Amino acid sequence: MIDLLRKIKSGKKLQIRQRMMLIVLSIGIMTLIISSVISFYGMTGSKDMAIETSDEIGKESSKNSSKILEEQTKAELTKLAEDKAGDINHRLNDLANEVESIAAEMAKIKRMPSRFVPHQVKNPDEIQPGGIEFYIQHSADFDRARFADDIALTANMEDFLIGVVQRNSMINAIFVTSKENYTLSADDYRKTTAEDFKPPKLIYDALASDWYKKAVGEQKLIFTNVREYIFSKKLGLFCAAPCYLENELIGAACAQATLERITEIIKEVELHNNGFCFVADNRGYIILNSSEEAPKELAVNFNNDIRDSENEKLSLLAKEMLGGQIGISEVDLDGKNYYIAYAPIERANWSFGAAISKAEVMAPVMKNSEIIGKITTENISKLNTHLFQTMIFMAAAVSILLLIVTYIGRRVSESFVEPIHELSDGVREIASGELNKKLEIKTGDEIEHLATCFNAMTDELQTYMANLTKVTAEKERIATELDVAKD
Repeated sequence: MIDLLRKIKSGKKLQIRQRMMLIVLSIGIMTLIISSVISFYGMTGSKDMAIETSDEIGKESSKNSSKILEEQTKAELTKLAEDKAGDINHRLNDLANEVESIAAEMAKIKRMPSRFVPHQVKNPDEIQPGGIEFYIQHSADFDRARFADDIALTANMEDFLIGVVQRNSMINAIFVTSKENYTLSADDYRKTTAEDFKPPKLIYDALASDWYKKAVGEQKLIFTNVREYIFSKKLGLFCAAPCYLENELIGAACAQATLERITEIIKEVELHNNGFCFVADNRGYIILNSSEEAPKELAVNFNNDIRDSENEKLSLLAKEMLGGQIGISEVDLDGKNYYIAYAPIERANWSFGAAISKAEVMAPVMKNSEIIGKITTENISKLNTHLFQTMIFMAAAVSILLLIVTYIGRRVSESFVEPIHELSDGVREIASGELNKKLEIKTGDEIEHLATCFNAMTDELQTYMANLTKVTAEKERIATELDVAKD
């Protein structure tokens, strides 16, 4: 092979065997090169397609997972907001029912006084901590002696009022006020210690209070706005209803309620990290929030109407919430994007909100995307390693095939050239006078036909030489005879 390359480089003419060798090698090498190029192109193309497909699958999987998770989260968060709004609404309905039942009981006593026995009532300075105390308050100008009988009759409400405080955990105090401006109250002091106990004052102008004016003015059950520290430094409100006897106003019933139980309801909600619940009242104020780490725009604040927020999305959300709608929105708060689901609390015209960080929701999807990316990278690395190993194997295979092709080419060229050598040797012998030489070449091709022609040529040459010898001898005989005749 090296000698052949040297001859080609030097420009020397090649022998037939070398030419045959060159042809066979050229064809073999070209075939191998073309096959290798096609294989390499196919493998690299397959690798690129695999990488692209894997990348597309990862992106599509992440996209679909994000969409499904987002839809699922929104549906679950909206359902949670509706459920919790329903729980709070149920609590407020229970409170309202208690107040209405008290108003009805007061009317019943006034309607049928003969069925009831007069009761004595304590003054505020006579009550003690540790239980539910029933006592009287009245305005400064109230004539107690004049209405003593009416007070004693209304005092039949004691057991009824104490029973309401015992069974309803939201109620801190419940009372009835007559239009004459005296008030009979049942207050819960069961958790009050002697050191913290401060007895109420005897003088209390209930008719001047906002809850009485609102209930009587609107002639229906009402809820006042939530107030800070109205008693025992806790958030609370008043629920009041007017009391009528034969369409004549005789007073009002009212419950002083704490929001501790409602606060417990919203704190019971389990959300992801950075998730929280809140309640907005009809003024647009945030009156409750389950988390101290909630964004400042939704922190408890009795001086900030979130409908007037500079955050347009929050302002729109607040208007939808306080418009009694059910839904979910995306809002940016303190640099984070939140899903906020909301549902109305119809009884008090409030709205319940449940918020969760979008980043927390999408965290599993992002993690899955990272895992898919890592797997894709690992597979690409493995694919590159496999491709490199395949190329090495192909190079080794090509080298072996080249050796095989070289060997086969040599054998083919030798099988083709050997008869020619035999023919050449035979011709040389014939040329040297060995006319009896017969070429025995059985290749079945043109070389065998040429050998046959050479054999025929020697036969004819022998015949010609024999005839020529005979003619020459005859001519010599005749010449001799002529010479004799001449002599």
